[in-house]
Amino acid sequence: MLLSGVYSCRTVSSVDTLFKYFIANSYLVQVPVECLLIYCLLDPHLTAPVVSNAIVWLLFNFTQTVIIAVASASVNTQVKDRPNPGNTQVTQ
Repeated sequence: MLLSGVYSCRTVSSVDTLFKYFIANSYLVQVPVECLLIYCLLDPHLTAPVVSNAIVWLLFNFTQTVIIAVASASVNTQVKDRPNPGNTQVTQ
């Protein structure tokens, strides 16, 4: 639950400065890893344990990427939909 008014903007700004590197790392590292795992799964010479391990890693990475994207979009939508209270200005 977000705080109301000006405090929500300050909170989102603080969280953004804290987690922007984590989110960037998530997209810059996990997306290429997911592509590599999908590419590796196309190899017909893989054994069953290797395939099952690759599928587990792929599902883990994909789930983490989706959770981060949905949470970020949710926070962004909630903040954008809030009315601006009083004469305070929201800078982006």
